[in-house]
Amino acid sequence: MSKCSENPQRREPLVLLVEDEPDTRLSVRLALGSMGWRISEASTGAEALTCAHRDDPDVVLLDLGLPDADGRDVLLKLKASPSAAWIPVVVLSARGDAAQVSDLLRAGAQDIW
Repeated sequence: MSKCSENPQRREPLVLLVEDEPDTRLSVRLALGSMGWRISEASTGAEALTCAHRDDPDVVLLDLGLPDADGRDVLLKLKASPSAAWIPVVVLSARGDAAQVSDLLRAGAQDIW
């Protein structure tokens, strides 16, 4: 009977954190980092799209209120891109009435926190 060993090519998961508020970014970075996640950060929609294509993250945590773009627009652009459409996107938002949540899920978000 053979014993499987850990894949030497294995890497820790990478999260792309898209958040314009430095204090929130720091809190999320510390929490995820303590669980072994690697973090890539963006504070604007434009940076988010660049980082998503460059870094190939395992998941995107996306704030809706960005200085240069609405997070929903960033979500739609990610989902329309053949190289990024597969990346799960979790929306981080204090807003969130039922209609907005439904709209974001239809647009391709995996979840809303």
